[in-house]
Amino acid sequence: NISKVDFTVVGQEEYTITTVGSGPSYRVNEVHKVFIKYSPDDQYYTRARRVNPTNLEFDMDYYKTNQSKLDPIYTVQDNSVFIYPAPTEVVTEGIKMNIIYQPNDLTISSVESDIVIAPRFHRTIVSGIKYKIYALKQMMNESQLAKADYETAKLSMLRQM
Repeated sequence: NISKVDFTVVGQEEYTITTVGSGPSYRVNEVHKVFIKYSPDDQYYTRARRVNPTNLEFDMDYYKTNQSKLDPIYTVQDNSVFIYPAPTEVVTEGIKMNIIYQPNDLTISSVESDIVIAPRFHRTIVSGIKYKIYALKQMMNESQLAKADYETAKLSMLRQM
Protein backbone atom coordinates (compact mmCIF):
# COMPACT_ATOMS: atom_id res chain seq x y z
CA ASN A 1 0.00 0.00 0.00
CA ILE A 2 1.14 3.55 -0.69
CA SER A 3 0.57 6.44 1.69
CA LYS A 4 1.60 10.08 1.77
CA VAL A 5 3.50 11.45 4.75
CA ASP A 6 3.99 15.18 5.26
CA PHE A 7 6.73 16.71 7.39
CA THR A 8 7.25 20.26 8.50
CA VAL A 9 10.73 21.18 7.40
CA VAL A 10 12.73 22.12 10.46
CA GLY A 11 16.27 22.70 9.21
CA GLN A 12 17.46 19.13 9.55
CA GLU A 13 18.64 16.46 7.15
CA GLU A 14 17.17 13.40 8.90
CA TYR A 15 13.46 12.55 8.99
CA THR A 16 12.44 9.38 10.80
CA ILE A 17 9.57 7.21 9.62
CA THR A 18 8.68 4.12 11.59
CA THR A 19 4.92 3.85 11.27
CA VAL A 20 2.09 5.26 9.19
CA GLY A 21 -1.48 5.99 10.06
CA SER A 22 -3.44 7.77 12.72
CA GLY A 23 -5.07 4.63 14.09
CA PRO A 24 -3.22 1.34 14.07
CA SER A 25 0.41 1.56 13.02
CA TYR A 26 1.79 0.14 9.77
CA ARG A 27 5.37 -0.89 9.10
CA VAL A 28 7.16 1.12 6.42
CA ASN A 29 8.63 -1.04 3.66
CA GLU A 30 10.01 1.55 1.26
CA VAL A 31 10.19 5.27 0.61
CA HIS A 32 8.82 5.63 -2.90
CA LYS A 33 9.17 9.38 -3.64
CA VAL A 34 10.32 12.51 -1.80
CA PHE A 35 9.29 16.08 -2.65
CA ILE A 36 10.74 19.20 -0.99
CA LYS A 37 9.94 22.89 -0.65
CA TYR A 38 12.98 24.77 0.58
CA SER A 39 11.17 28.04 1.25
CA PRO A 40 7.64 29.00 2.34
CA ASP A 41 7.59 31.16 -0.82
CA ASP A 42 8.21 28.18 -3.13
CA GLN A 43 5.16 27.58 -5.27
CA TYR A 44 6.08 24.02 -6.24
CA TYR A 45 7.78 21.03 -4.69
CA THR A 46 11.04 19.72 -6.13
CA ARG A 47 11.31 15.96 -6.49
CA ALA A 48 14.42 14.56 -4.83
CA ARG A 49 16.46 11.80 -6.43
CA ARG A 50 17.11 8.66 -4.45
CA VAL A 51 20.79 7.72 -4.34
CA ASN A 52 22.80 4.90 -2.90
CA PRO A 53 25.61 6.37 -0.76
CA THR A 54 28.01 3.62 -1.80
CA ASN A 55 27.67 4.66 -5.46
CA LEU A 56 28.42 8.35 -4.91
CA GLU A 57 31.69 9.97 -5.89
CA PHE A 58 32.15 11.75 -2.52
CA ASP A 59 31.22 10.95 1.06
CA MET A 60 27.88 12.24 2.39
CA ASP A 61 29.47 15.25 4.13
CA TYR A 62 30.29 16.68 0.70
CA TYR A 63 26.62 16.58 -0.37
CA LYS A 64 25.47 18.31 2.82
CA THR A 65 26.97 21.58 1.59
CA ASN A 66 27.50 21.12 -2.14
CA GLN A 67 24.26 19.56 -3.44
CA SER A 68 22.03 21.97 -5.36
CA LYS A 69 18.49 22.69 -4.15
CA LEU A 70 17.47 22.34 -7.79
CA ASP A 71 18.57 18.69 -7.72
CA PRO A 72 18.09 17.44 -4.15
CA ILE A 73 18.99 13.88 -3.27
CA TYR A 74 17.94 11.53 -0.51
CA THR A 75 19.07 8.27 1.00
CA VAL A 76 17.20 5.82 3.16
CA GLN A 77 18.96 4.18 6.07
CA ASP A 78 17.01 2.04 8.52
CA ASN A 79 13.92 4.09 9.45
CA SER A 80 15.33 7.45 8.39
CA VAL A 81 15.34 9.51 5.22
CA PHE A 82 18.33 11.83 4.81
CA ILE A 83 17.84 14.82 2.50
CA TYR A 84 20.67 16.79 0.88
CA PRO A 85 20.95 19.66 0.94
CA ALA A 86 19.05 19.87 4.22
CA PRO A 87 16.28 22.46 4.25
CA THR A 88 17.35 25.59 6.15
CA GLU A 89 13.96 27.30 6.61
CA VAL A 90 10.87 26.19 8.47
CA VAL A 91 8.22 25.20 5.91
CA THR A 92 4.93 23.63 7.03
CA GLU A 93 4.44 20.45 4.99
CA GLY A 94 7.73 21.27 3.30
CA ILE A 95 8.50 17.60 2.71
CA LYS A 96 6.08 15.14 1.19
CA MET A 97 6.94 11.47 0.97
CA ASN A 98 5.11 8.67 -0.73
CA ILE A 99 5.86 5.52 1.19
CA ILE A 100 4.99 1.89 0.68
CA TYR A 101 3.94 0.22 3.87
CA GLN A 102 3.01 -3.23 5.10
CA PRO A 103 -0.56 -3.12 6.41
CA ASN A 104 -1.56 -5.12 9.43
CA ASP A 105 -2.89 -8.60 8.76
CA LEU A 106 -6.64 -8.82 8.25
CA THR A 107 -8.79 -11.43 9.95
CA ILE A 108 -12.33 -12.65 9.50
CA SER A 109 -13.42 -10.11 12.13
CA SER A 110 -11.72 -7.15 10.40
CA VAL A 111 -14.00 -4.32 9.38
CA GLU A 112 -13.77 -2.15 6.27
CA SER A 113 -11.95 0.63 8.13
CA ASP A 114 -9.13 -1.83 8.96
CA ILE A 115 -8.31 -2.13 5.25
CA VAL A 116 -6.83 1.40 5.16
CA ILE A 117 -7.56 1.97 1.51
CA ALA A 118 -9.46 5.12 0.62
CA PRO A 119 -13.08 4.31 -0.28
CA ARG A 120 -12.62 5.88 -3.73
CA PHE A 121 -10.21 3.00 -4.53
CA HIS A 122 -12.42 0.13 -3.36
CA ARG A 123 -13.72 -0.29 -6.92
CA THR A 124 -10.14 -1.02 -8.01
CA ILE A 125 -10.02 -3.94 -5.58
CA VAL A 126 -13.30 -5.26 -6.94
CA SER A 127 -11.93 -5.03 -10.50
CA GLY A 128 -8.87 -7.04 -9.52
CA ILE A 129 -10.92 -9.73 -7.81
CA LYS A 130 -13.33 -9.92 -10.75
CA TYR A 131 -10.56 -10.62 -13.22
CA LYS A 132 -9.10 -13.35 -10.97
CA ILE A 133 -12.50 -15.03 -10.57
CA TYR A 134 -13.09 -15.03 -14.33
CA ALA A 135 -9.65 -16.58 -14.86
CA LEU A 136 -10.33 -19.30 -12.28
CA LYS A 137 -13.62 -20.10 -14.02
CA GLN A 138 -11.78 -20.34 -17.37
CA MET A 139 -13.81 -17.39 -18.74
CA MET A 140 -10.85 -16.03 -20.65
CA ASN A 141 -12.55 -13.24 -22.67
CA GLU A 142 -14.22 -11.83 -19.56
CA SER A 143 -10.97 -12.25 -17.63
CA GLN A 144 -8.98 -10.26 -20.20
CA LEU A 145 -11.55 -7.44 -20.25
CA ALA A 146 -11.67 -7.34 -16.45
CA LYS A 147 -7.87 -7.37 -16.28
CA ALA A 148 -7.70 -4.38 -18.63
CA ASP A 149 -10.21 -2.52 -16.42
CA TYR A 150 -8.17 -3.42 -13.35
CA GLU A 151 -4.88 -2.23 -14.85
CA THR A 152 -6.49 1.06 -15.91
CA ALA A 153 -7.97 1.54 -12.43
CA LYS A 154 -4.57 0.76 -10.82
CA LEU A 155 -2.79 3.37 -12.94
CA SER A 156 -5.45 5.94 -12.13
CA MET A 157 -5.12 5.16 -8.43
CA LEU A 158 -1.32 5.52 -8.50
CA ARG A 159 -1.55 8.86 -10.32
CA GLN A 160 -3.83 10.18 -7.58
CA MET A 161 -1.39 9.28 -4.81
